[in-house]
Amino acid sequence: MKFGPIGRVVALCALIVAVVGAIAYLERVPSRRLASLFGVSVTVSDLHSPSPSPTPSVIALSDRLPALSIGSVAVQTFSGSTLVRTAAATAVTSDGLFITTSAAAPYGSGSFVYQIATSQGSVVRARRVAYDAVAGLVLLKADNIDVGTVAFSADAQIRAGDELDAVGATFALSHYVPVVLPLSVVYSPDGTSAVLSYDRTFTNLLAGARIVDGDGHAVGIFSGTSAGIVGATSINAFIDGYLGQTR
Repeated sequence: MKFGPIGRVVALCALIVAVVGAIAYLERVPSRRLASLFGVSVTVSDLHSPSPSPTPSVIALSDRLPALSIGSVAVQTFSGSTLVRTAAATAVTSDGLFITTSAAAPYGSGSFVYQIATSQGSVVRARRVAYDAVAGLVLLKADNIDVGTVAFSADAQIRAGDELDAVGATFALSHYVPVVLPLSVVYSPDGTSAVLSYDRTFTNLLAGARIVDGDGHAVGIFSGTSAGIVGATSINAFIDGYLGQTR
């Protein structure tokens, strides 16, 4: 059956009226009843958008760096004019005493020279004043320098599952660069040492970096040799022994 021009116009108008009527009907029918007409089961939670849950406040690393970097310096070790190592150290006294490890500040037949680079832009000569072969700790002394000091907390305990930060520094393109890398504790046999999970690409860069727990306590130093931690108890005993001899 064919429609003429008038018939097609009438059919189009009827279709438009039908669509408008359907839209008006759907807008008046409650959503629960409308869903039931199509055999869909609807719960109250389906009829409302979920309220966004609050997210915990996270402090950006750029905002944490100034506090984390207090007391951190970069250590450069030279043999003659050759740069041997760039690593990190931590200030433990206000007169320029710095704790680090033998991996960060190696000793080569007494001919190695050390220098300290600070976040303030200073670069000064340092000398090796004490060494603990068992713990692998080194004390460096630099005169006329004060970058803030850090106390190591022997009371803080390291546990499996803890999230820590390795806080150090390096010296790149003649500029001091802070280094902070997250670490996860896989296992800790005694609360001071630990097996760590982290990006092993940065092992050498982290030599001498101090380890900070979630409460901001310095709990040790990244050894840089076995990718382990030298605990705060060993660090404090080494520092106290040296200071006791020099007083």
